[in-house]
Amino acid sequence: MAETHDGGLQRQDVGDVAVLRINVRMLYGDQASDDLFDRLYGVVEDAGCHKFVLDVGAIQYLASAALGKLVSLSRKARAAAARLVLCNVTPTVSRILEVTRLSDVMIAYGSEGEALRSFA
Repeated sequence: MAETHDGGLQRQDVGDVAVLRINVRMLYGDQASDDLFDRLYGVVEDAGCHKFVLDVGAIQYLASAALGKLVSLSRKARAAAARLVLCNVTPTVSRILEVTRLSDVMIAYGSEGEALRSFA
């Protein structure tokens, strides 16, 4: 199990699944959020991995610009023939996904364990 930390992002490989944990409470359309998503894009595009769990449990606020970047991340995963699922979605983020109808596109699990089992 390899584990790396990079600013607001932590990666842990669990078997052939890359678990990516966002450790930032608020994602805006600012440089810090852009940098975080650039790192996420890089992991999805260059990891040589096709299974990703994105733990968003720390996020309490997600600005529309950051939501757009989350959609882009999902598209990049699909373009790389990878599967990306979310876990530990907070009520606030869940509400945003429902209102924007992204809950139909982005699969979310209640826990990291459930998300990992979805790849079995």
